Amino acid sequence: MRRRYTNNELKSLVICRFVCYNLTMSEEINEKKNGREVTVKVLKRALDIFSGVVLFIATSWIILLSALVKFFEDFHNPFYAGKRISKNGKEYKHFKIRTMCIHAEELEQKLQDAGLNEAEEIPFRMTNDPRITSVGKVLRRYYFDRFPALLNVIAGQITIFDIFKKREEVI
Repeated sequence: MRRRYTNNELKSLVICRFVCYNLTMSEEINEKKNGREVTVKVLKRALDIFSGVVLFIATSWIILLSALVKFFEDFHNPFYAGKRISKNGKEYKHFKIRTMCIHAEELEQKLQDAGLNEAEEIPFRMTNDPRITSVGKVLRRYYFDRFPALLNVIAGQITIFDIFKKREEVI
């Protein structure tokens, strides 16, 4: 079943793809000219650091408030560090605010055994997933759960555009 995007999501996707494409094309052009690929990579990294720090400072109150609300929902750790693989093949911890119940992995296996997986491959997908908490639904709806990933951007593990990508590979 195909997912339908809202107008704001489509605008964001178009802008992100346009910027990513232009950055990639400028890197290819720059690599062909006198071996200056270092300048584009340094500029991309500087943009990631600057935007990551500014956005983290700007959204830190949202992260704190979301973490507090999530903590008071079930009195467990509000943060989730999932293992992901970066583009250069290195494993890293991807930080998010936890939007599922504590025993989500066990429930996922039971739901898969019951044949309720709507995705064809590894990422388990299900409409009205019972593992997602009530606070988690709100956090996911407004992408507040992904703001802690700005720490991954600042650390250089992902780029600013990778924060809102869907999970492709599970370790």
